[in-house]
This record gives sequence, structure tokens and C-alpha cells, in this order.
Amino acid sequence: MYGTCQPHTIIRQHLDYGHWYDRNKLTLKEVTHCQYLVSMCPTAGSCTINPRLQRNFCVLSVPPTTADSMQTIFGLQLKEHLRRIHPPSESQEEVEEFRISVQQQIVRLAMYLHKRMSSAFHPTALKFHYVFNLRDISNVFRGLMLSSSESLTKSEDLLQLWLHESQRVYGDKLLDQDDLEKFDKILADVLKRNTEMDRPRFCDGINIPSIYFAQGIGTSCYQPVSDKNQLVRLLQDAHGRLQTPCTNGSVLCRITRILESGGNALLVGVGGSGRQSSASLAAYICNLHLHQPTLHSEYDIQDFKADIGSLYLRAGVKNIGSLFMISDAQVADERFLVLINDLLSSGDIPDLFPEAEVENIISALRSEVKSAGIYDSRENCWNYFINKVKRRLKPELRESVADFVAFTYRSVNELSKAYLRKERRCVETTPKSFLQHIKTYKMLMQKRHTFLRDNIGRLEAGLQRLVDTSKQVDILKEHLAEQEVELQQRSGDIDALLETVVQETEVVSREKTVAAAEEAKVSRIHADVSQRQKDCEEDLARAEPALEAAQEALNTLNKSNLTELRSFGSPPVAVRNVTAAVMVLLATDGKIPKDLSWRAAKLTMSKVDNFLDSLINFDKDNIHENSLRAVQTYLKSPEFKPEVVIGKSQAAAGLCSWVINVLKYYEVFCDVEPKRKALAEANAEYNVAKEKLARIHEKVTKVSPPMTFHSTKNLIKRSIKARAQKDLCNRVSHKSWRNVILNLRNGPRRRVVAEFRLATGVTACKTICIESKLFLSQYALRAALEMPWTLHIFYPVLALHKTFLTECYWEAREMLD
Repeated sequence: MYGTCQPHTIIRQHLDYGHWYDRNKLTLKEVTHCQYLVSMCPTAGSCTINPRLQRNFCVLSVPPTTADSMQTIFGLQLKEHLRRIHPPSESQEEVEEFRISVQQQIVRLAMYLHKRMSSAFHPTALKFHYVFNLRDISNVFRGLMLSSSESLTKSEDLLQLWLHESQRVYGDKLLDQDDLEKFDKILADVLKRNTEMDRPRFCDGINIPSIYFAQGIGTSCYQPVSDKNQLVRLLQDAHGRLQTPCTNGSVLCRITRILESGGNALLVGVGGSGRQSSASLAAYICNLHLHQPTLHSEYDIQDFKADIGSLYLRAGVKNIGSLFMISDAQVADERFLVLINDLLSSGDIPDLFPEAEVENIISALRSEVKSAGIYDSRENCWNYFINKVKRRLKPELRESVADFVAFTYRSVNELSKAYLRKERRCVETTPKSFLQHIKTYKMLMQKRHTFLRDNIGRLEAGLQRLVDTSKQVDILKEHLAEQEVELQQRSGDIDALLETVVQETEVVSREKTVAAAEEAKVSRIHADVSQRQKDCEEDLARAEPALEAAQEALNTLNKSNLTELRSFGSPPVAVRNVTAAVMVLLATDGKIPKDLSWRAAKLTMSKVDNFLDSLINFDKDNIHENSLRAVQTYLKSPEFKPEVVIGKSQAAAGLCSWVINVLKYYEVFCDVEPKRKALAEANAEYNVAKEKLARIHEKVTKVSPPMTFHSTKNLIKRSIKARAQKDLCNRVSHKSWRNVILNLRNGPRRRVVAEFRLATGVTACKTICIESKLFLSQYALRAALEMPWTLHIFYPVLALHKTFLTECYWEAREMLD
């Protein structure tokens, strides 16, 4: 087979011969007491089977369950259930009549509804889960079996319960509002065609009432919820830490229903619709420990296995019910889905625990398995553990299929349908977006009030200071007259001073020109030095690998393997060449030893520690030319390679690698040495230029102070005149400050509130604004009709979207005009 056979061929070989052939051990593997039971779906996958395999099976066809069979199966189940619970106030004959009539009616309704749903809804690419089979009818009757005598006192109660179960099983599968309305019509039509009782409130068009049966909330009885407000209050009392109001208790009842029955939930909804809060509250109601994986930068499949393993131990060994909640954003690796699939299907995840941990789990459960009346074998204990985990561990997936944020709550609801028809884009609103809208409005309003209050206080303080200053105007007038006379006298001095400043400035400019030229020269020299230094460093970097390889080769040498090398009586030629090359390199002042034989090599290595020190402290920067010429004869040998010599001696291979890499390093070092000398000369030239430039700068500094002094005097005289002119202007313009304060104090504050209401609305819809400018312009027009519009309010709030919002603003103004 050579590793290319199909799995079917392996199964066929065992069925035909009863064994396999082990190609590694060259023995037969006989497998006895093993039978095969296989199944296949004729509508999926390949329907062709190898005849050589099929001949070993007895083929049986299992047709779909017929309507008569389903009516018999579910009718008997419902009949037995109704026999256990019956209305206590009626006679026995009426009870029997009640059972027969209701049993037949409910079974007929369920089968007819299932037929209508299968023909009306078909799976598509977006609605791939629209598949209705026998499992759906079984789930409906499973819910009917939860009823009790307290919740079923008459046939109308059972009909309500069937409506509820049908809505949960079939209605909860549907995605959009059109499909839900179509389902309500089908449900109403099924009631009209198959019920003889007069129930107009159940059959009034599509207005089927939402009847929520809840268990575990307030009472353990499975019965209808008559007051939704009371349900909401119970839910809020059950979990006082819930921050978002629970306005839709039906969703929570559905999740609780799934968890109590041992099922798993896939919550699909808009971001911010309360999926996580509802799941947390459902776990609290069902007394389940809530667990979510905590992702970090290095979170991988092993960490995910560790999280699941801890939940398995908590549920299977410690008997603690747990809810494992994971969102689509927390699936960091697609392999996570394989583990989740195993958890949902069989509950047994391969290689989840090491063998020692499995033995600990089995030992911990062995006494519990015995008390349950089960033989405590290893397989039975493990199956018992997996079943406990499946009962107590509830995986829950949260998938976000849309993440839109509405820029206002009600205005988007009014225009979303028109926007969908025109742009083919969907806009969703959630309670979270509305609460965020209110929070943003309060924050911006508080900031605006604080800003206005601070401005009023600042301007009032300035106005008071101006009033105090006006009292000193008369005194300042006298001082101003004196200053004007003095200013005329000093104007002549200033002109003379300016001529001196011009002359000194020309001298300083010439010196600065010389300094600039010299500085440019120094910069060029510095750039040349930097480039040469960089070239030297790059060349030396090329020698680093060889130097590191030589050091690694020395690290492989130790006293033991060198002693082993010395013990060779007559080593191979490759080993003798290596030791001869080492002796040539270690020769002092290029004096090549005449005796390079193996005996001389053994004598050189006689003191192993001294030999290793000579290799480590070898002067690799100064290798004599004679040694270089002599060692080349050994390098030309095709056997002078570490990978060849290592087969003969590990120590000889290390010495061979050391010789090769030391020579490589020396070759690069010889290329770099001239550049290093040139670099030293360039550095000396650079230092001389720097000293010259420092002297020039010192000369410029000696010339600059007189000019700086005269310039400072000029500025002081001019500032005196400017200050006098500024005082005169302030005395005239202080009245305008009073008008600004009055406008702020008496202005229309309602306009500020309206502006921020509009600003917070646009902030919430920034994503939608970018997609549809016309949509925002319509909203801006509606707001502008109710309040004066000031564009500046958007700048501090929406700085990132200022250009776009400006365009929308002017479009709205054009509509108003």
C-alpha cells in the first residue's frame, strides 16, 4: 500500500482477512471480536462505495418517518403525559374525553405546522440553518412534557403551551422581521384550519400573542407569564448588579429554558442588544458559574485547552455547574472551533488531559460510579465523567452579525426604511446606543455650561479691573505729557545709536560668514568620517560570524575528547592534516616546525589545559605570512572539512572548524585594516578642523556683546512708546468688554441646549454620516427648523469629522434659504 491507500481499503482488508500487516515490526496484527456498523446520508457526499467493501455488509434502507408513524409516536407520548396530569375538578369520563380530543388535536396541529414550515422556508446561503426535520417536532413535544396539572387546567392552556413551544422551536430560528410575520400568518392559518374551538384571540390575523412560559424564575413550575412587567421586576430583583434595564424578558426566558434542559445556545444579534447581559443573568438564575476565556497576545490552542480542561474538572469532579461563554471575537484561532465542535457533539475532546490527569479524574470518580450502580472500569468511569460534564457545562456562543450605531434613536427608526430602500444599507438601533446618546449629551452640556460660566467670571473680573484703572487715567495723562517731552529728547540719541548698531552688525556678519564656511567644511569632514566608520563596522560585522564559529568550535573541545584524540595510535590522514594545520598556526613568529607528524601533534597536546589556552588566546589579528602559506596546502585537501572529519573524531572536527574560521576572520581583518588607518587620519583632520572652528566662534562671541547691548537699549526705548500707546487704546476699548458680558448673560441659553442636543446626535451617527451625506442633511434641516444653527458648536465636538460636517451644514442652510 506504501502509505497511499484509502481508509475504506484498510477497513476492507480487516473484514476480508481479519488482520493487518505491520511493516515496521514485520508481523501480523490480528484484531478479533470487532464488528462494523456504518451509516451514510444519500443526499450528502459521495454515494459510491467500493463493491469489494460493500459485499461485507448487509445493507438496510431507513426511509423517512411517515405521518402515521409520527402521529402514533407522539400521540402515545402525549397520551401518557396527560394521563399523569389531569384536571382535578372534573370527572373521570370527562378526563378521558379531554385526553383523547386534545391529544389528537395537538398532534394534528404539530404535524401540519411542520409540513407548512418545511415547504415555506428553505435553506439559503444566508439562512443555511432553515432546515426542519423530525428533531424539531420532538423538541415541541419535549416542551409539552414539561407541563403539570397546575399549568394545564383546560384544553385552552395546552393550546397556549403548544403555541409557545412552536414559537420557540420554529420562530426562534427565523432571522428577519419578514420571515417572522410570515410565520405568524402560517401559525394563524394552521389554527383556523385544524381547531374546532372558538379562539378568536388566537386566530386574529397575525396578532398571535407572545405567551412566555418560564421555569426557574420566581417558581419552579413551568407556566405562562401573565404580566411582562412583573417578569422584568423579578429578573431585576434576581440580579441587582444588572446595569442595563432588562426590557425583553422573553430572550432571558429562552436562554434559561435552553440552559435548564441541558442545551447549548448560539446568540445572534446586533452589538449592544444585551446578549452578554442576558446570558450572565441566565447563568445566575440557573445557578451556573460563568466563565469567559481571557485573551492575551500569546493566547494559543494550548491555553484554550487549559481553559476548557479547568471547566471539565469543575463540572465533572467538583460538581459545579458552569456556563462557558465565548464570542466570535474571542476565537483567535480557527482550531478553537474544532474543540468547540467536540465539546458540543460528544463532549469528549481528544488529548485534553495528560494521561496522569486522566488517572486522577478516574480515581476521584470511582466511588461515585460505584454508588450509581455502574461497574467501575476505566472506560465506564471516563464515560460517566464526560456525561457529567455534558450535563453541567453549558457552552454559549455569541456572534455579532452587525455593529451599527444610530445617531439618534427615534429619527433613525423613522428614516431607516427609506434609507434601506434607497441605499440598500441597514441601520440598527439598540438600547445601548440610546443610553450612550444620553450620556454624551449630558457630558457635552456640562462642559458647555462650565465654559460659559468661566468666561463670564473672567470677563467680569477684567471689567472690574478696567473700572479701577479708569480712576487712574488723570494721573496717567500727566505722566504721558512728561513722557512725550522726554521721548522727543531721546529720539536723537536713538538715531545715533542705530548707526552704531548697523556698523557693528556688518562686522559681525562678516565674521559669521567665515564661521559658516568653516562649519560647513567641518560638517563635510564629519560626514566623511562617519561614512568611513560605518564601512569599517560593516566589514568587521562580516567577520563576526567566522569569529563566532571559531569560538563555537573551541566550545566543542574539552579535556576528555582531546585525551581521546591523543589516544589514537595511527589516526586517519584527515586527522593528521588537522593537527598539522593547528601546529602551523600556533608556530611562533612564523617559524614552521619541521616535525609535523602525529608524534609531534601528540606532544603538543600532551598538556591539554595549556593547549586549550593557546587556542583561546590565539592572536587572530596577527598571523604570520609563513603560517598562512603553509596552512593553505592543508586547506586544499577535500577531506579538510568539519563534516568529513567529525566521522573520524569529534575533537579533530572542532580543530578543523577552528582553523577554517580563524583564517576567514583574518582575511576580512586584513581588508579592514587599511580602512581603519584611513579612519584614524580622518579623525585627526576632523579634530584640527573643530579646533579652528572653535577659535572662530570665540572671535564672533567677543564681537557680538556690544551689538547685543545696543540692540537691547533700542528695544527698551521702543517698548516705552508702545506701552503708552497701548494704555491709550485700552482706555478707549474697555466699553466693548461690557457688551460682550451682557450678551453672554442675557443671550438665549435654550439655543446652547439645542445645539448640544444636535451635536450629540451627530456624534452617535458618525459612521452612518460618512456613508450618506444626504441622510445627515435631512436631519440637519429638521433640527435647523426648530432652533438657530451655529456651526462652531461642531468644531470642539467632532474635530475628526469637521470637513464633512461643514459640507452637510451648508447643504442644510441652502435648504432653509
